[in-house]
Amino acid sequence: MLSKLVCFILVATFVTACFEAEARTRKKRKPTWRMKVEGQFEPQLRFYESDDDKSTEDIHREFVTRFEWKTKKRYHRTKLQLVSRAVAEDSASSSLFVKEAWYSYRQRYWEFLAGANFFTWSTLEVFNPIEILNAVEFIEQEKIGEPMISYKRFMGNRSLQFYYLPLNTDHIYPSARSRNLGLSLGSTYWVKDNEELYEGRLANNFALEWKHGLGFMDYRLLFFHGPDRSLELFSFDGSSFHPIFFKSSMLGGNLQAALWGSTVKLEFLAKSYSHEYNSIKPESHQVLALGVEYPFIFDSGSEISLIFEWQQAFGLENDVAASYYSFQSDVFLGGRYVKGDIQGTQVLFGLIHDVSREKENALSLEYSRRLNAKWKIELGAQARLAPQKESLPLGLERQDGQNYIYSKLFYYFR
Repeated sequence: MLSKLVCFILVATFVTACFEAEARTRKKRKPTWRMKVEGQFEPQLRFYESDDDKSTEDIHREFVTRFEWKTKKRYHRTKLQLVSRAVAEDSASSSLFVKEAWYSYRQRYWEFLAGANFFTWSTLEVFNPIEILNAVEFIEQEKIGEPMISYKRFMGNRSLQFYYLPLNTDHIYPSARSRNLGLSLGSTYWVKDNEELYEGRLANNFALEWKHGLGFMDYRLLFFHGPDRSLELFSFDGSSFHPIFFKSSMLGGNLQAALWGSTVKLEFLAKSYSHEYNSIKPESHQVLALGVEYPFIFDSGSEISLIFEWQQAFGLENDVAASYYSFQSDVFLGGRYVKGDIQGTQVLFGLIHDVSREKENALSLEYSRRLNAKWKIELGAQARLAPQKESLPLGLERQDGQNYIYSKLFYYFR
């Protein structure tokens, strides 16, 4: 009996030692890469308002496929996102492009990133009036990542980040952009020292961003030196218009705060320019934007949010500001209904009204709902009601007549 007990103790000790050795070995092993692949397929159908322009089609059938590949290994991160877009009625808008492609290394107090990534600074969801990079107006364009190198320093609830942007990159979908602006567009001019710089040229653009979280409020300060892609300026060569992007220096800040049950957003940016091209020289000015969102939550779990946003360009005459922006002195009133069900049913309605120009309004309506874990449907309509008053369209007149209804069907794969 004693010998059996001794044998049992020896065997138990041996097995325990083996498990402990295996545990130590696992701790010593280097972490392996974890990979995730996912994406979505989006067949879309848009019916445009009929016009007299025979160079455009009034029905667009679009097929968009997104592929996303991410890896993670302790301090290392990588991400690649490819987008393929095919337009049946507008082959020039069909394209395959890299939306994101970057590598980052993060420690406790700092992070390094290199590649094509987003620099989203504006907090307003409708106007994005002072989006520094990846600028997108009310017209539907795809945001793409900018080539950059960045270094971020963490200091508790604060951070300081430096961006270096070595290339000038253009918008994509030139033909779709031409349709929305009502212009025939040529190559892009990047203006610096009164010279023409084209897409893909090396550049010395940079930005410095400070973030600070204060519990109920977050604020950011920014300095940016580079092309101002939110200005809609064009040069005419007799046959087509060329988009012109000027070098600028921008200094501003924004904040987002929770006050009295609502979310308040405030943005300010001062822009200055020092170059001109073909007698075109943008004037230094300031942009101010304010947004308020107030939610009403019901016992059923549904929610209705009322949204108000206002933006104004200062230091410019009204017509000059209208030649720079589609939305230069505008008010947005909207509402969002969230049903709170497992299908994620949502309805968003919005009206934009120009307070400085006559007969310039924009309407939008969107409904979305998940059908199941793989499928989602979205229906909507957009209308720009801004008839052209002068020989050259200004403000929202650039988009007048580009009214359409649409349907989207999303299929998610992972």
